[in-house]
Amino acid sequence: MQSIPLDCIVPFFGDQPFCGERVHARGVGPAPIPADEFSLEKLVDAIRFMLDPKVKERAVEIAKAMDGEDGVTGAVNTFHRHFPHNKYEDNNVK
Repeated sequence: MQSIPLDCIVPFFGDQPFCGERVHARGVGPAPIPADEFSLEKLVDAIRFMLDPKVKERAVEIAKAMDGEDGVTGAVNTFHRHFPHNKYEDNNVK
């Protein structure tokens, strides 16, 4: 049996709406279903979306692109790029 991507995001807190939108924008998951709008019909639509062979193709493409990445180094570099260095500098500490 071949696996299929199963990224159906039902956001209810924090960054989950953003993450759900990113999954959908990349074509590897259906549009997020807000928890207060969840229904059987929307779940069935989401499952149908995930069963589309094109979704699996996109997931495989993304997985291949990520395969050569060093996630820890990327995360540290992103953190440093966005850290407001000047705000926390103490000129008295050397």
